Amino acid sequence: MRLQIVFLAAAAALLWTTAGCKGPRNENAPAPGHNLRKVSQKPGLDERRELFAQIVEDDIKESAIIEGKPFKWFLKSCAATTHDDLRKSGQEDVLFQQLMDQPGMYRGQVVTLTRGVIVEVTKAPLPAEYGLPGYSVLPAIFVDSTHDVYALRILCPPESKLFEKLRKGIEEDAFPVLRISGYFMKLYARKTNREGEPPWQRPLLICPEPEFSQVIEPRKVWDDMRTNKVDDLLPSERVDAPGAEERMLVQISVARSATGSEVRTYADGEPVGADLKASIASAVANFKKRLPKDQVAQPAAVVLLSGSAPKDAADKAIAALRAAGVQRLAIKRER
Repeated sequence: MRLQIVFLAAAAALLWTTAGCKGPRNENAPAPGHNLRKVSQKPGLDERRELFAQIVEDDIKESAIIEGKPFKWFLKSCAATTHDDLRKSGQEDVLFQQLMDQPGMYRGQVVTLTRGVIVEVTKAPLPAEYGLPGYSVLPAIFVDSTHDVYALRILCPPESKLFEKLRKGIEEDAFPVLRISGYFMKLYARKTNREGEPPWQRPLLICPEPEFSQVIEPRKVWDDMRTNKVDDLLPSERVDAPGAEERMLVQISVARSATGSEVRTYADGEPVGADLKASIASAVANFKKRLPKDQVAQPAAVVLLSGSAPKDAADKAIAALRAAGVQRLAIKRER
């Protein structure tokens, strides 16, 4: 896979925008800000930074994956709030083109789409491992009032009737108009059902149940979508791609002291020894033990360069990862 450098925002203001949501719906789920500032026992890592670093979108196949560990974190954050409280927690208007152009700058921010319709929706119950008994997720496609397209994952509590309401609107061409607020996760890739049509990428939001307009009647939208060529992206289908419950993180930074500077490397949270190749091989072997069986043969890794960490250190880490059997690689630089 071709390597590309993705620049991340390291400023605290960008990393902490989702904290402080109110009005928990699920008493068993932690509030979104509950343990985000907790520093991991692994040197140099904190929970949200580690999760966001694992999200990759610079390759279509990798963009088609919803990384499991970060996704679970987003869903639990949604379970601990409501649409209205989440909307109020957003600090600024984030535009569609900003998400498309600089997704790393807006990871985890609250995005509110004030008016639009859901044109595709399915339903999936959540397995027990998600820790949200009775909840379900609705994968959906949303088109806003300016004809921009978003992918959604909507978390629904037990006894929710949202899916039935949305399906009825689609079948009758009477789409309920709604407002969506959700956490931006990544640029997500889908394909159409037309042969030869390339996959497309659009922002993916992880959302609690939306708010329906009380003053706007349901709309007929298919003719409008065809006129504006939004229908070129629909109906959408999943892109076949290997899963990534978790991506191994290799972090490279520079430590400065009165006597000079030193490049430090951590593989899967553990310091790398003098024998880089052996240390990374050991880290990869341990990392594979955590993966689902169907992902062990195709592990993924992200090399994260912090600050002034030199590119040649990343090159050495990549060579060691490849020697250990990791071919799905991405490089990110944090500034």
